[in-house]
Amino acid sequence: MASGTPLISSNRASLPEVGGNAALYFDAENAEELARLMIRVATDPELRSQMVSQGTVQAQKFTYADSAERILNLYEQVLGTAD
Repeated sequence: MASGTPLISSNRASLPEVGGNAALYFDAENAEELARLMIRVATDPELRSQMVSQGTVQAQKFTYADSAERILNLYEQVLGTAD
């Protein structure tokens, strides 16, 4: 998403949390559903454009710096060294 690519993702684990409303999701055990979504994204320029736009915004929620800061804060809380 950060590089301007539409995201099609499995609906398992935390992937929907990361992709948010910017991605299309499929059941990881359903190859036909994945193929259908791939064709849909490849043939629908409006959908693709919308996914790229929303994906860019969604990806900004998950920067390396923000993630590192959250992890550091968590460690500090667990170790009892937080401010």
